[in-house]
Amino acid sequence: MEEQIKSQDTAAEQPQQPKKSGRYGLWIRLTAAALIIAMLLGMLTNVDFSLLRYRGTDQMAAAQYLMDTTPYLGDSRLQRLKSLLTGVDAYSIHLQAAEIAIAKTDYDRAARFLNKCISLSQEDAQKAELYSRLGCVYMLGEDPTQACQAFDDSIACNAEEPMPYLLRAQLRYQNQDASGAAQDAGTYLELGGNDSQMLSTAASLCELGGDLEGALEAMNRMVLAAADDEEKALAYAERGRVQYLMGLEENAAADIRKAKALDSGAMTGVHYAIIGLWEYNSEDYAAGGEDFLKAARLSDEGNAEYYEQAILCGYLTQDYDFIKKTIKEAKEKEKMTASSSLIEGILLFSEERYEEAEAALSASLDTGTIVAGAYYYRGLSRLAMGAFEKAAEDFTEALQWEENVFECIFNRGVCYYAIGQNEKALADFQNVIDNSGDEALEASAGELLAALQEEA
Repeated sequence: MEEQIKSQDTAAEQPQQPKKSGRYGLWIRLTAAALIIAMLLGMLTNVDFSLLRYRGTDQMAAAQYLMDTTPYLGDSRLQRLKSLLTGVDAYSIHLQAAEIAIAKTDYDRAARFLNKCISLSQEDAQKAELYSRLGCVYMLGEDPTQACQAFDDSIACNAEEPMPYLLRAQLRYQNQDASGAAQDAGTYLELGGNDSQMLSTAASLCELGGDLEGALEAMNRMVLAAADDEEKALAYAERGRVQYLMGLEENAAADIRKAKALDSGAMTGVHYAIIGLWEYNSEDYAAGGEDFLKAARLSDEGNAEYYEQAILCGYLTQDYDFIKKTIKEAKEKEKMTASSSLIEGILLFSEERYEEAEAALSASLDTGTIVAGAYYYRGLSRLAMGAFEKAAEDFTEALQWEENVFECIFNRGVCYYAIGQNEKALADFQNVIDNSGDEALEASAGELLAALQEEA
């Protein structure tokens, strides 16, 4: 009885526990799960890695390789969360940490975790890829020595994988080893490298190292790998440029025409200049003039010469409106050359605008480049204006360049006659009569010679 009473007293002293319903317990479990997910989501980082910052730089291939081999960069937040929840072994954890560091462009941290992954890896192919990624991380972190060693290690693990050669090629070019870069880029192509994003890099490295055949091979693959008209047009245009450098002008022009037909936006000033030159040599001056003008408008360098070629084509087709338009544009951009000013002077002279012609021809000579015809046409302009003494000087200068020899001698004689230097005039007219072989010119010289003799 006493034991029963003690048992009841002990029970009375214990607090009463509320009963938990099934829903309440489920709510607690869901809340805990939500807190865990929220904590994991907090571990995820916003991606800061962007190819745009490396576009057009020597690091572009490395950045592209990391983009292609780092799933984290392209995953959604849900996919990243799933990766965090499922990757529980040491290798996966280190690789996730490396990828997150790459996304944050924290390349020192990424290198540390990639090195841990390499130490845990047992497969040569896997190690080769990790070394390649490590080399790219060192490249973007501006540590070329470590990067080169990583690419060497990648090739040692798997010598048949093309990408490490191309990545090392880019690094070698940065280190001013153009021939070594071309050699590695060639090996990339020999091993079947066919990545559409990397072929352009391979072509450039081959070209810069003097391997035009390798560059052409890369361009051939670019044409085949092109996904749309825009990519194909760019591939055709660049292949045409390389073929032009190889002396294959006809093939070059054909490829660049294909590019122009597919997407003219792929064309640069150099491409337009190549087909303009082909058209000029084929005596299709009208088309050549238009293409040289486009070349001039698209080019940062060399466009003064392109304007000059366009003006020359207009002169050969006697398209004076085109010449005037092109000269005006060249002047506005301060891209006039000696030849451009010469053609402007000849055009103005033909329109009997002698003072403007003299100014244009003087501008041609002031460049310091003597173009055939400049002294001769300035002499004609000055003769027409009545500036006989200056005109005689110009004809004398023109004779030193063997320009229109007997026309110069005859016109100089006219100038001497006009300023009363009759002995010099007689000598020039007699020279024309004795040596020119031009009946019309001899007849005119004979008339003036007779007039002088009568005066004497």
